[in-house]
Amino acid sequence: MQPKNYSVEDQLKKTPAHISVMSLLMSSEAHRNTLMEVLSGISIPKETTSETLVAAIGQVVEANKVFFP
Repeated sequence: MQPKNYSVEDQLKKTPAHISVMSLLMSSEAHRNTLMEVLSGISIPKETTSETLVAAIGQVVEANKVFFP
């Protein structure tokens, strides 16, 4: 039996939820289309190595962690 002041919604707001970007993109056409639009506007030098690109993306992700309260 739950106490009268117990709220499932309040409890869920306190519970961190994580979804991978890949899962989000696979399940949401709107998010997929938005990402494709953003990526289409980005230019990088042809000689950029994959390692440099991974490092740059990692820095952006780390600096801009997304949280939804």
